[in-house]
Amino acid sequence: MFYLISFLLAMSFALPLYVSSTFLAGWIGVERVGLVYALGALVGLFFIALFPALVRRIGVRKSFTLFAAVSLAALALLPSLDTSVFVFAAFTLYLVALRLLPLHLDIFLETLSRNATTGRIRGLYATALNLGIITYAFSGFILLFGLISIWTGITFYALSRKQN
Repeated sequence: MFYLISFLLAMSFALPLYVSSTFLAGWIGVERVGLVYALGALVGLFFIALFPALVRRIGVRKSFTLFAAVSLAALALLPSLDTSVFVFAAFTLYLVALRLLPLHLDIFLETLSRNATTGRIRGLYATALNLGIITYAFSGFILLFGLISIWTGITFYALSRKQN
C-alpha cells in the first residue's frame, strides 16, 4: 500500500508541474522557464542540506506536515498572485517542498521496516516514486480527456485505505 501511495504522491506532483511551465511562461517568458526550474532546484538542494537538522529539531512528522502545508499553500496561491516576483517565490517554495516530501516518506519507511528488509523496501519505494515520473506524459492525457476527477477519486481512495 505504501508503494501505491508513493506512486500517487509522484502523480500528484506531476500534474501541477506539467501545467506550471505554461503558467510560468505567461509571467516570465518561455525563455526563462528553465531558469526558474534550475533556481528552484538549487534552493531545493540548499534545503536538502538543512533537512537532517530540521528533522532532528522538530521531528519528521511535524516537518512533513510543514512542507506539505507549504506545498499546498504555494500551489493554491499561484493563481491569485499579481507580480512575477511573488509568482517566482511561491513556485520556488512549491519546488522545494516537492523535493523534501519524498525524503520524509523515506524516513517513515526506514522507521517502519525491519533492518533485514529495509534496503529492499526502500528500493521498492524509490522505484514506485520514480515510476510516478512517467506521469508527466500521462498528465497530458488527463488534461486532454478530462480524467482529473477519476484520478483524484483513485488517489483519495488509496490514501483512505488502512495501512496493513
